[in-house]
Amino acid sequence: MEPKKKSNVNLERKRIFFFQLGLMFVLVIVFAAFEWKYQPKENDFMGNTNTTIIFEDIVPTTKQNEIKKPKINVPTPQLDIMKIIDNSMKIQNEFKMGDTEANDSTIILISPIEPEDTTIYDSWEIEKMPQFIGGNPALYQWLREHIPYPKELKEMGIQGKVGVQFVVEKDGSIAEVSIIRGIDPNLDRIIVDSILKMPKWEPGFKNGKYVATKFALPISFKLE
Repeated sequence: MEPKKKSNVNLERKRIFFFQLGLMFVLVIVFAAFEWKYQPKENDFMGNTNTTIIFEDIVPTTKQNEIKKPKINVPTPQLDIMKIIDNSMKIQNEFKMGDTEANDSTIILISPIEPEDTTIYDSWEIEKMPQFIGGNPALYQWLREHIPYPKELKEMGIQGKVGVQFVVEKDGSIAEVSIIRGIDPNLDRIIVDSILKMPKWEPGFKNGKYVATKFALPISFKLE
């Protein structure tokens, strides 16, 4: 009986030993699993180093509110009813030429009155320039006869060119005479008085009618 008891004791001891050994192996594996970390390789994510990645702003999409068009109430036009008069009926109180008064049913058409053009045009704005009657030769002759040269200027030997400007009105008369370049106040005054006494010109012409026009005239005085 003693040898059988000894074999059972040895078997029980070995079972406990293997159990403890297996438990230690399991603990080692669990501990190693918690401690070991996976480190990915750098090449797994870099890919092609020549690739440029651009991040663009994302514009949120918004829903536009529908614009409601206001309702416009269009009034219904009222049609005028015209009464047709029988031609066979005799119309009383007809308007006749020569009547001094018109009744309420008479329609008189009046043409609009065109406003008068009071603009003074420059010479380049018109179609035809104003002209002295008889042309330039007659104008020069008139100036020589009506502008006396002061005696004192002759004695002092003063000569030169005077620039005079004036307006030829639509009726041909002369107005607004001024000296734009002078050589002596006395001579300037004589020239202004003489120009105002000129006879009427042929006025300027624009758009089928006579118009007031500015006119510049140089007058040279040369002593002999």
